[in-house]
Amino acid sequence: MLDVAAVVEKLIEKMGEETLLQSVIDCGIPNYENARAFLLYWVALHDFGKATPGFQAKVQSLADFLKERGFDFSTLAETNHSISGQQLLTDLLITKNVDEDVASGWARTISSHHGNLPSRYDEEHIVGTGVWEEARLQLVDELERLFDIKHYPNSLPDAATQIQIMGLCTLADWIGSSEEYFQYQSYASDIETYYSESLRRAQKALDILHISALPKNEKSFFDLFPHFDSLNPVQETALRIGEKLHNPFMMVIEAPMGLGKTEAALGVFAEVCSHMRSHGLYFALPTQATGNMVYARLEEFLKRFNVGQSELHLLHGTASLNPLYRQLKLHAIYTDEGALYASSWFGGGKRSLLAHYGAGTVDQILLGALRSRHFFLRLFALAGKTVIIDEVHAYDAYMSKLLEVLISWLRFLGSTVILLSATLPAEKRSSLLSAYDAGRVDSLTLASYPAVHGISADGALVSETIYSLDEETAWISPLIKEEESWEPVVTMLQIQLQEGGCAAVIINTVADAQRLFEELSRYFEEEELDLFHARFPLQKRLEIEKRIVQRYGKKGARPRRGIVVATQMIEQSLDLDFDLMISDLAPVDLLLQRMGRLHRHRRERPAGLQKKELHVLLPPRLSEDEKIFGKSRFLYFPILLYRTAKLFESDTENYQTVEITFPHGLTSLVESVYGGDEEEKIEKWNEEKLGEEYADIFLACQYSIPENLDNDGEELLDSLDNRLGDDPDDPRAKTRLGPPTVTLAITEPQDRQIENFSDVERIYMQTLKIQTRWLVEEMLKRETPETWREEPMLRHAVPFDPEEQVERGGWAAYYDERLGMVITPKKEKE
Repeated sequence: MLDVAAVVEKLIEKMGEETLLQSVIDCGIPNYENARAFLLYWVALHDFGKATPGFQAKVQSLADFLKERGFDFSTLAETNHSISGQQLLTDLLITKNVDEDVASGWARTISSHHGNLPSRYDEEHIVGTGVWEEARLQLVDELERLFDIKHYPNSLPDAATQIQIMGLCTLADWIGSSEEYFQYQSYASDIETYYSESLRRAQKALDILHISALPKNEKSFFDLFPHFDSLNPVQETALRIGEKLHNPFMMVIEAPMGLGKTEAALGVFAEVCSHMRSHGLYFALPTQATGNMVYARLEEFLKRFNVGQSELHLLHGTASLNPLYRQLKLHAIYTDEGALYASSWFGGGKRSLLAHYGAGTVDQILLGALRSRHFFLRLFALAGKTVIIDEVHAYDAYMSKLLEVLISWLRFLGSTVILLSATLPAEKRSSLLSAYDAGRVDSLTLASYPAVHGISADGALVSETIYSLDEETAWISPLIKEEESWEPVVTMLQIQLQEGGCAAVIINTVADAQRLFEELSRYFEEEELDLFHARFPLQKRLEIEKRIVQRYGKKGARPRRGIVVATQMIEQSLDLDFDLMISDLAPVDLLLQRMGRLHRHRRERPAGLQKKELHVLLPPRLSEDEKIFGKSRFLYFPILLYRTAKLFESDTENYQTVEITFPHGLTSLVESVYGGDEEEKIEKWNEEKLGEEYADIFLACQYSIPENLDNDGEELLDSLDNRLGDDPDDPRAKTRLGPPTVTLAITEPQDRQIENFSDVERIYMQTLKIQTRWLVEEMLKRETPETWREEPMLRHAVPFDPEEQVERGGWAAYYDERLGMVITPKKEKE
């Protein structure tokens, strides 16, 4: 109890939590000294529920010791000490003349430190009477004397403050309960002496863990990005708006791909740090691949930043396999102003977000918006930080709703939020900004694309169009394709690449990508072709990714002629540049995203490929039958595919090429698909789209904590029950919706043994996920090897022999070294 209070005292001292103490003062406790004393006293009582028969009976020798001193264990029941603590702490405050509702709320702030939120409505536990009560009262008296408690609160703090106290108590409990920093002492001369020693240990623990306030930034944009000679229009506009806004604030940077939005966001973060002490930064991305890329860029940025003694961590499911992150775990990076560490204490699970700096998947922060255990710890970890969220346009209705809930809390937690996007539909842009300002943003007041929009927590709105961007003309041309024929694609590639060139063909489904790759193998050399999709084992995917970056990246050694056949995996994740691009039909914003990999870098193009032109595969004619969109209709709403295809309609029966002016012509193009009126014949498709989106939003509302519109401390957290989701299979812990999946490990029987962690990594590198329903059902009939179940990376994996073929009905599934996991009608295999 005292160790945890000592950690909180040192945390307050190191982190400068004046705002938190002011919130305690606002609850009726006069001045900072008394507020600080009450907070320490209150946290010291976090395990008050352990002073009960049910808990003390867990260790028989200690129970016998207490029995000898008159403690009654005759009415014994299994107890949850968090619920017992909620009960006892509420009663304690009531005896101090605190209102019952207020008492219950304050009790919850510290009895929740194991992840759940106990409630006054939980079943009462047997807590012991007589000697038990006397012992608890004596404990309270001792703590009141130690911390000199003269005042109790007369109201609840606001919701965000409650979240911060919950998180602070949990963090302190984890540190204060560690025998590495606080060795067990069986005897202390008096409580004052013990607490004094605890403070010394707490100081040492926080120093070892590099937990402290970060220094202010005194470096300019050009100090941090020495490869820039001047600010480009995106960066100039973002920094100017950041100067106009009061901290904290939210900013949305909307601009085409490749214009330095990442540097602009980091520049705004540096500007924030020059005005106030920041708690750090988290950079959230949609995929692990993008998370890895930004982690490397963030490390380079922080080497030039004034980091003090800071932690930098990578946050996603396979972070431990990232070589750069592994290197930092072994060896700190020392800079002129401090050092960067990746201490093992922060590694994995819920602790990583507590580090000063981090990059990883957006899922890590969306868990803070879900009714999942320790959601408040994730919110606490983000309090006072700058949170940058990239590729915001990529999130579906479910994830977007969770993001809005998260943003509503970050505002009251003093966090600055920066959203990055190539293009956003007007409705989505308005919804995200409104989440930070309780629904008060009018989309009509926002500047036209490309733009930077900013809104302070006090409601001040600044919105400016980004001017002086170079205009560029590009074209999207139709390429007519019958459903089962790849001849138009093959022919175009043969003709266009006669004189050489680098091409990408982006296909919506893995099966179609595999078929096209096989077809192209008949006409092109093996060295000229790459196939890239998610149904390769992880090791193979990384090898392919490395190869195509080396060939088609910014500094790549480009081949004379090369073709990458890929699924959506190259839409966002990789900095690639192609001379020619062909794409399956997709919603227009995704086509524009794919175009971001076409003529991306300044370089000389082969003959006939100087024109920036995307060729889109279209059905011979549009009709009311959604089957004309093939398998793509299962990935994207038919209404969006139809509206996108309508862009190519002409006055004749033939399609026409669409000319686009970057960047100012993008908004009208996107809005014509996402904001247009419906034709009568496709109203049904629109209703299906809206129905599915509303259903996803409804699920998000069911699984998420309430949106924080007014920071009400009395009602906002009362709606959360004691049973929060923690199991990965619990829908309340899902940051993304989707069909059931199973993880396959493509391994020979003799290669499945585990003797050390190297074996775990080796097997994990051979895993891939599938979501084809019949195959998922077949694979789930298999047992996960017993030794795998003990390893977090493998506990849900099942083995799959590289030589086997699984069949059901008219379908077969097998692994092919060139093609990856193949799922096909049996007649094709035969």
